Amino acid sequence: MRWAVEHGRPLAPPGEEFHYSDTGYVILGEVLELVTGRSLAAAYRTLLPLGELGLDSIHLESLEPTPGAGADRAHQYVAGTDLLTVDPSCDLWGGGGLVSTMSDLTGFVRALFRGRVFARPATLATMLAPVEARGAAGRGMGIYEVPLGPGRWWGHCGVWGVVMAYRPDRDLAVATTVTGQPDDPDERLTLGRELVRAVR
Repeated sequence: MRWAVEHGRPLAPPGEEFHYSDTGYVILGEVLELVTGRSLAAAYRTLLPLGELGLDSIHLESLEPTPGAGADRAHQYVAGTDLLTVDPSCDLWGGGGLVSTMSDLTGFVRALFRGRVFARPATLATMLAPVEARGAAGRGMGIYEVPLGPGRWWGHCGVWGVVMAYRPDRDLAVATTVTGQPDDPDERLTLGRELVRAVR
């Protein structure tokens, strides 16, 4: 965070423009640790009912033991480098680092929209409320509209090629991953769009 402050530059006054920021999620991770008095992994397990929902593969890479359900990993490559050989510390602390099977990822997003993740329904409503800032079209707080096909899909696309999305009116959940980081971020949605076309 110190590096980001010392080397970054202001992009706009607060609330005027939207820019996705891993550093913002790292700060949020720090807030969770301070509020709960626990490590980030323990905070997630305290605040999210992962065990109750049967989402046994979800864990923070290298910060928690790898559960049996999450042992087989997809190899993801960036510029020919297998990311399983890279120290994951570059993508932890709130900015990423969560590992999941595709089945558990669809289970999580479905549980989120069915009201089984947060104690207060208003929390999800806040996450989905549009951000009123330039460049934020369709964006919410971590969950946003994902253009997978007909209807309204909500989800999140990860930088390494993972996509999770949910269409509430049809109770459809989709999770996909690719083994190579796409040159065009929109390519992450190709597999999901093909799945959606197949189930229509």
